[in-house]
Amino acid sequence: MSSRTLYHKLVLGRYSKGLLVSLDRKVRPAVRRWLHVPHDMLTAFFHAHAADSSLGLPQLVTQVPLMRLDRVERLFSSASPHRDPVVGCGDSIVQDTEGQRA
Repeated sequence: MSSRTLYHKLVLGRYSKGLLVSLDRKVRPAVRRWLHVPHDMLTAFFHAHAADSSLGLPQLVTQVPLMRLDRVERLFSSASPHRDPVVGCGDSIVQDTEGQRA
């Protein structure tokens, strides 16, 4: 599965913070093996920017929620004629959810 496919599924699908943390924890050991990185290397080495002499790997636990937020913000600011039914559907889902909590 490519990283683009993974991002697509995570941004559009349901996920938990625990899932994202688990995926991050699985990626780092794999990268350690592929690149022969010592086991005592700090986590920041993997996620800091490449310009800072690090690997620049995205940290899913922070990037996926930001990508989802960006997608929702672009939807609300869109001038597309398809926007209103989608936004209206979201309002009814929120109302249904609030009704279930009561």
